[in-house]
Amino acid sequence: MSKHWTEIAVETSAEAADVVTQLLVGIGCAGTVIAHASGVPAGGVVVKGYLRESVKVPACLDVLRERLQTAVEWGVVPSGFRVTCQRIPEEDWVEGWKAQFQPLEIGERLLIQPTWVELPSGCRRVVVWIDPGMAFGTGQHATTQGCLEFLERIIRGGETVLDVGTGSGILAIAAAKLGAERVMALDIDPLCLEVARENVARNQVSDEVFLLQGSFADALRVRADVVVANLSTADVLDMLPQVPRVLKPSGTFIASGVPSSRRWEVEAAWQEAGFVMQGVIEREGWVTFAAHLR
Repeated sequence: MSKHWTEIAVETSAEAADVVTQLLVGIGCAGTVIAHASGVPAGGVVVKGYLRESVKVPACLDVLRERLQTAVEWGVVPSGFRVTCQRIPEEDWVEGWKAQFQPLEIGERLLIQPTWVELPSGCRRVVVWIDPGMAFGTGQHATTQGCLEFLERIIRGGETVLDVGTGSGILAIAAAKLGAERVMALDIDPLCLEVARENVARNQVSDEVFLLQGSFADALRVRADVVVANLSTADVLDMLPQVPRVLKPSGTFIASGVPSSRRWEVEAAWQEAGFVMQGVIEREGWVTFAAHLR
């Protein structure tokens, strides 16, 4: 029997699309699409997220509307957003979504390559093959790009890396292919781990990447040279006090998922927790931080 998903569509401005995408992921959507649709005012888009059949949709919609209203109050989403939902077959949106996911060069060395697109001849980049399935992490989002760029700058070979909220496994795989000796990749969603496991295998880094179902609290005994977390602002701030327990003295903490409107609040919290900023990447309304302990 064909699988079905609940499609949640939010009409908003193009500038707010990334914020709405993050909010949809935050309520459990396992895939998102940003589309231009007829009937939407000029300058507007429809951001769509997809919930599994087992999810309690009414409760998720209540949370989404509440968080959208908070985003309006923060000034990162315009008022007048519209939320609708419908039940659709899985294949209807997966194929349309794949058409939007194209090869993407990141930094000076990385290439994020969809598994269904032929690799360009003569490619000299470090290739990360990705089929994100229903998991977050294609490299198309500014937060993922920021984390990938910092991983490329920081990893020199032989490091231990902890990836919190691995999604499709894109950051863990990139870390391993850039030279990390050992990568622990965590996610609380078993579906994400299934997707990540397939991506790890197709990139031939199964010996370097260890996948574990759990949260950051389940990894406090790990000692890592690099901790990377592409999460929500709240999740990053929640884990911040415990990161020094995991990070080696000379290690680096990379985190994203922070909207530009909250950059200074989050940066102040990092400094208060004992971190010194190594770099900040701000792109398309999102901020990625890299920092080390004092």
